[in-house]
Amino acid sequence: VVPDGSTVEIITSKSPEALGIMRHSAAHVMAEAVQELYHGAQIGFGPQTEDGFFYDFALDASIAPEDFKAIEDKMAEIIKRDEPFVRKVVSKDEAKEIFKDQRLKLEHIDDLDDSEPIIIREHGGFVDLCSGPHMPSAGKIGPFKLMKTAGAYWRGNSDNEMLTRIYGTAFFSKKDLEEHLHNIEEA
Repeated sequence: VVPDGSTVEIITSKSPEALGIMRHSAAHVMAEAVQELYHGAQIGFGPQTEDGFFYDFALDASIAPEDFKAIEDKMAEIIKRDEPFVRKVVSKDEAKEIFKDQRLKLEHIDDLDDSEPIIIREHGGFVDLCSGPHMPSAGKIGPFKLMKTAGAYWRGNSDNEMLTRIYGTAFFSKKDLEEHLHNIEEA
């Protein structure tokens, strides 16, 4: 539903913000893939970055670059399903019920202002707190590659738990992805 008085803008792959939107959508697909492959994975935050995207996870297992192929294969499977990214507005109580098994999300929800609406994004069986925007559906995500892992403290605070951060990148064309990877190799 578009509220009365809203501004609507058509974004195409040529729009300056399009690559970031696609990469953020790819981050959600990566998180969905990790949750499907690693039962009980807790999700933190997953934004786009200048060169790609990342997502933070609390996991019982460690993830190394050797595990990327399985995650990338699962991402490709999810993208092929071409399910839509669905935006919903929920109450704080509804959000707590939705994320009852996600302790990091519950902590984040507790910190949200009670007067502000909570926006979630659903994609297939995956759901996250996220105002977006996103691609219309996963099938619009271009070629991607997982790049590296790192440790990251929850909410950037060294007093908090260390999470696993997985970095990836995505582009609208295979040529652009290959050029990016080549430039990284050359550097």
